[in-house]
Amino acid sequence: MKNTGYFLKETWRIFKSHTFTNILSIVSIGLILLMFSLIFMGWQFTSNIVEIVRNEAEIDVYLNNSDFENTRDSIANFPEVREIRIVEKEEAYAKMEKILGSESKVLTYFDENPFQSYLEIKMNLDEVNSLIDNIEKIENIDYIRDNRDILDRIDSISKVLSTLNHLIILAVGITTILIISHMIRQGIYQFKDKISTLNLLGAPPLFIVAPFILEGTLLTVFSGIISALASILIINMVFGNISGTLPFLPLPIKNEMIAMTIYLNMSISFILGILGSIFGLMTSKN
Repeated sequence: MKNTGYFLKETWRIFKSHTFTNILSIVSIGLILLMFSLIFMGWQFTSNIVEIVRNEAEIDVYLNNSDFENTRDSIANFPEVREIRIVEKEEAYAKMEKILGSESKVLTYFDENPFQSYLEIKMNLDEVNSLIDNIEKIENIDYIRDNRDILDRIDSISKVLSTLNHLIILAVGITTILIISHMIRQGIYQFKDKISTLNLLGAPPLFIVAPFILEGTLLTVFSGIISALASILIINMVFGNISGTLPFLPLPIKNEMIAMTIYLNMSISFILGILGSIFGLMTSKN
């Protein structure tokens, strides 16, 4: 701890020996980390949508007559049903107005309400197939609308992004470690005479390598800061655009996503900086 000032001074000297190359490395690693952040955010968005849709899973049942009460009572007895209610045509109209937002003026072109009443059923998503089979046996059922196809597609996208996210983490880790190890080897070669002198004077290994480890860690930490700031900017833009154009789309909590993105960028950059520095030292031992 007493030598912290010396280590920082030596780290700055090592950095200045290849200033332009080090700056390029910081920017390059920052862009790599940003790519990881974007994949991670996409994964969070789709996972959140899938989870909300699962929790709010429902099907809409349309009848070919007006016997809503009896049909509702019959369906309510099915064990898969959590909740069932009648949605009148006026409420259906209001729902569509809310979904369309500023585009709801298109509904004014209809002389009459184009929507019809239906039964809204909430259930356990895993039991949707058996529930639909039971409902189809009822005689006065005209049409059953469910969101299984949409949910399956979103779930597939989430799985693809999850796999891609893990591959990106692996690629980010390997690339960053290689870049940092190369920078450390450059610094060691540049200061090999000084290192030899310190060895002859009996300096312990940690005293000699500490500035190089510190340099590698600081390089990636600065890259992490760049990536985190760019990620925050992108998150604010995405949330602003989606909330304005697609107000009905369920979104994660923005502050939680920003906090998680900052934490991931800084922790990953710190860990990769240390690992890259150690790898560079190990490959330059001679």
